Amino acid sequence: IGFVDGTIGSARWKVVDQKRDLALFVCWSADVLAIAPVPDAIIRDAALSGVGFPATQGPKKVELIYQREANIGGGLTPRCEFSLVSGPYGSGASGGGVFRDGCLVSVFSHQNSTQVAYGCRHEDLIGFLQENKSAVREGVLAVKCENGKCPKDSNGRWQPSPNIKITLPDEEGK
Repeated sequence: IGFVDGTIGSARWKVVDQKRDLALFVCWSADVLAIAPVPDAIIRDAALSGVGFPATQGPKKVELIYQREANIGGGLTPRCEFSLVSGPYGSGASGGGVFRDGCLVSVFSHQNSTQVAYGCRHEDLIGFLQENKSAVREGVLAVKCENGKCPKDSNGRWQPSPNIKITLPDEEGK
């Protein structure tokens, strides 16, 4: 896998859910540049931002406003419809993250114009992660949040609840 700083790392493709249009990869800890927690719940009217690689350029940031849940057909689960407020979005941005307060709340799937983008519903993201938690060694994938706010430590880093020590076998930690 390629990262935004140009480095390349290793990952293993674990699960694909075609109906939700989501996939799970496990990256080696030595290769990961940053993490974003997935909150167990969200407040939809908050400011949102997205990151993608439109036209293979990026990462490019976009500002978004959640509009509604949309049934787009094609055998897919309903999607979140987002208005694009600012920033570039286009072909190649699919699979990019949608964030609220630094937490991953959706994953871009597609767009139908230069002003509207779609992503998975947060409840589908949580359901996908819960159904596939056995594919992740520690099995803890969502951060417990209250009133849409996720806990951080004094340095501003996300704190899983409970705080779980991550241990990898030697062959996966290199």
